[in-house]
Amino acid sequence: MQNYSMKTKILLTGGTGFIGSYLAEELVKNGYSVRALVRNPDKLRWPIDKLGKSIEIFKGDITNSIGLDQAVKDVKVIIHIAGLTKALSYEKFYLANAKSCELLLNAADKNKVKQFIFFSSIAAGGPAGKNPKKENEKENPVGKYGLTKLKGEYIIRSHDINYTVFRPSPVYGERDVEFLPLFKAIRKGFKLILGDGQNKTSMIYHKDLIKAVLLSILNKNAFNKTYNISDGRVYNWIDVNNAAEKAVGKKCRNLKLPMFSGILLGNINHIIEKIINKPMLLNKEKLREMQQKSWAVDTSLIQKDLGFTPDYSLEQGFEKTFKWYVENGWIKGL
Repeated sequence: MQNYSMKTKILLTGGTGFIGSYLAEELVKNGYSVRALVRNPDKLRWPIDKLGKSIEIFKGDITNSIGLDQAVKDVKVIIHIAGLTKALSYEKFYLANAKSCELLLNAADKNKVKQFIFFSSIAAGGPAGKNPKKENEKENPVGKYGLTKLKGEYIIRSHDINYTVFRPSPVYGERDVEFLPLFKAIRKGFKLILGDGQNKTSMIYHKDLIKAVLLSILNKNAFNKTYNISDGRVYNWIDVNNAAEKAVGKKCRNLKLPMFSGILLGNINHIIEKIINKPMLLNKEKLREMQQKSWAVDTSLIQKDLGFTPDYSLEQGFEKTFKWYVENGWIKGL
């Protein structure tokens, strides 16, 4: 790992979220000075303000240029995690996932920032064909989220700055809410299988993703590169359910739902979204992604450039995730 930490100040967006809060902790542990850009310092979901003198909480908004020049002052690296995975309109997706890159880069241009690290998504590359998708294949996003993440990538590449783009596969781990419904269903004795359960995906435990980010900081091998990131394996949704079942330690029954029922639910939730003016977890956008045959990605490039190897299998990561859910009261233990 590069030895730049003691003199390197990093601006981190999304530091109050699931991945960002853990990354803030690891950056501090590794000797970096962290400035966390947050909208409301009085409402931190995770107590990153308790990490000591090496972290500074800076009030600001990635979608508003006011204050960003000051936020970027003396910063050598920007790690941009914040964005939207759910929104009611394309405009809101674009503002958070693409325009935010432009605003941060404009501030970076004035402050001699050496590297811009962006958390994109495999959704930006789009679904795979017969083989796991490589970074240099033609992008074909299927929804507004993936499209606006891809536009964020385009904006970054148009600027004169060393960049590193990560396209994570679905990320799970302690503090994550996206996979919580899966574990709750397992805890109740059901493995929910949409369609035939053979749709493929890659996965990654949050600590492995953070490991990859640490490897990339001011690493010239990572400059001007886009990386798929996963644990290197390909799973179908039956595999994912079985791993969760093993982590929970409870034998479950398969509850197979035909794909059309998922589509119907997505359409119903779309109507509910309009009524309550709030995006639903399982909406038309998410169902469109779930219908794709494969979200498998090839990770040979990051292995070659950065020597990245994952430390956790899906089974190991799910075991730690479920244990945390129980210990923190998110799910009742057996």
